[in-house]
Amino acid sequence: MQSGKQLRMFPVRIAHCIVAFAAFCPALAHARGQAAASVAANEDLEDIGARATGSGMVGVANPNDVGALRLSVATASLTERYELYTGGELGPDKHLGFRGGAVDSRTGPVTMALAYRRMSDSTNVRLIERPGWKTEEEDFENPTIHQGVFGGVAYPFAPGKASVAVDARYDWYDSDELGSAGAFNFGFSFAWRPATPFTLAAAIDNLLENDFRDTQRQLRVGARWDAGTYFGVEGDVLAPVRPTWDWKQLDWRVGANVGVAEFLALRAGYANDRTRSWVTGGLGLVSEKCDLDYGVRVRVDAPRHNVHVLDVRVRF
Repeated sequence: MQSGKQLRMFPVRIAHCIVAFAAFCPALAHARGQAAASVAANEDLEDIGARATGSGMVGVANPNDVGALRLSVATASLTERYELYTGGELGPDKHLGFRGGAVDSRTGPVTMALAYRRMSDSTNVRLIERPGWKTEEEDFENPTIHQGVFGGVAYPFAPGKASVAVDARYDWYDSDELGSAGAFNFGFSFAWRPATPFTLAAAIDNLLENDFRDTQRQLRVGARWDAGTYFGVEGDVLAPVRPTWDWKQLDWRVGANVGVAEFLALRAGYANDRTRSWVTGGLGLVSEKCDLDYGVRVRVDAPRHNVHVLDVRVRF
């Protein structure tokens, strides 16, 4: 009976967390101020999880990947679930990350999601961002801790077929050279399953304009085909939303998963963001109540620049 009570209280607790989070973020953003430099979002900060990482960094239209819920809360709500996930990642430039979250689309009329991500790295500061007392020839590292809290609510107005969602986030960083900054933002997502094998989804992030260096306004569109449990393929297109824009700014990604056994899935994919490309791969160990996923992405022009991600998912 105690376990049942906890299940019923889960959506209420998530709702309380989202409300408190939304009320707290603007005050925290005002206290921290804004970053002085504006740069494009780093792919290391996308927080898409091991399953999406191994599948070409796709996931906008994948209703079976709760670890990629930041890409589209609406898509995550198409499948009935009460699921938790946690994981970590390791990469170059002292890249070390931790992530965790929860999604509940089973115990109420709306889907609720909550996630947290922490990542540390030590990359070189760009020339225009360097303090005035540094010379142009001087190269130095910039240890930084990036953190973010994310919450979303989705309404499946046609359960299992179509859903719309709104999400809110607060991200902040603490940097040795650039100081500390944080920003609140929000976005929307929409998902539609016109037929059982097909899923279409779109999402737009970070609608508030600011100079926070860890996020950018972005539109994502994805299409997926799942041939039963054992095979799926997806293609995603990403575009920055700016006053001046052309087709050359599009990023594209494609990935697939193949179930070679009831307990084992293999994944592979390719991603391109105009100036850089990645090949990806991964595998998943699947059971009724728990999954273990591993994904890796490798930069084509710099093979040693690879990121490894490991996630655990638990279903209730």
